[in-house]
Amino acid sequence: MHCNVFDASLSLHNTVGVWGWGRGPDVATQVTYTMVLSNPTFDESPFRVTSSVGEIVSITESALDQSEKSVFPGYLPGVVENATLGKSTNTTIAGADVRVFDIVVQENASVVDPIPPVAPPRGRGLPMDQDAASSLQEWILHRPTFFTHFDAVVVNWKRIEAMSTASLVAEGRWAHMQGLRIIVDFASGSNLYPDL
Repeated sequence: MHCNVFDASLSLHNTVGVWGWGRGPDVATQVTYTMVLSNPTFDESPFRVTSSVGEIVSITESALDQSEKSVFPGYLPGVVENATLGKSTNTTIAGADVRVFDIVVQENASVVDPIPPVAPPRGRGLPMDQDAASSLQEWILHRPTFFTHFDAVVVNWKRIEAMSTASLVAEGRWAHMQGLRIIVDFASGSNLYPDL
């Protein structure tokens, strides 16, 4: 038997009351969950709905069209077309059946103190691909967490040399607005042993 919650926040009905208990306020919220219960076997199976987040206030079953069950042959595979599927009741689900329930739960959760944000990195740069054809802005925007981990980009001097003045001004303006530091790497142009 499978129990799947498709969308736990499908219809959120807030009736919130906030009060203090010494270690911080508690919040009582009524939340409606939609649960899809399916039985892929061909036998009747028992089930029970419980909640680990609060008291169940109500359970309402959504009416589904059952007309396909009377089609013969076709509803069941040929090898089990004469199977006895059982009945769907408050405590059982018939074989090859699907049921949908709206479950209202009175959730009780403690409000957690806010976590202070982590300071942005300083002095950490990511080397830009030497053969990157895109602009600096596009290259960084393709890395959505770039500014979470880095505050600088390391660019090869050959890329700077090949750019036009207008492109350098545009990329420099964008980098300045972002607070991005640009480090130009001259290592590939250095000849430490010119006599050899």
